[in-house]
Amino acid sequence: GMRWLTIGIPTVPRPGDLDYLSRTVDAFKQQLPTDETDPFYGKVVVVILNNKPGQHPVFSREKDKTEGSPHAVHFRFVEASVQQTDSSANREGDPNVPGAKVRVQTRAVVSMMRHSAGLSSHFLFMEDDFIPCPHSLRSLHYLIAKAHAYHPG
Repeated sequence: GMRWLTIGIPTVPRPGDLDYLSRTVDAFKQQLPTDETDPFYGKVVVVILNNKPGQHPVFSREKDKTEGSPHAVHFRFVEASVQQTDSSANREGDPNVPGAKVRVQTRAVVSMMRHSAGLSSHFLFMEDDFIPCPHSLRSLHYLIAKAHAYHPG
C-alpha cells in the first residue's frame, strides 16, 4: 500500500561541520521499524535533501551509514543544487519584500517538494536540527487517523 507520510528535511553544511543532522536521523531510526511484519514498515519515508552537493560531510556520512542498512527502506538521500543568486532587484532589509536569503530558502522548499511529490498521502516539512520526540510518528499517525475519522477525505 501507499506510504502515509513523507518527512522532508532540507540540509546544508554548517560552519565547522556542526552536526545536527545525525541526531535527527538517529531519532527517526529509533522510531521506524526494520521488521517487515510491523504495520509501520515502509509506510514512512524521510527525504533528506542536501542543497550543496559534494560540500556536506555530515550528509555524506549519514547517507553511507544508512544506505544498505536495515533502515534504508525509510530514507532517501538526495543531492540537488539550489540556485544561490537571482536577478531580482528587491530592496534588501524591507520586511515586506523577500530578500536574497529568503528567496534561496524558498527555492530550497520548492526543490524539497519536487523531490517528495507523490511519495505518500501526507507531508511533514522539518528542519535538520529538529529532533523528533520519542513516539512522535505513532502520535502523528493517531492524530491524522482521528482527523480523517471526523473529516473523511
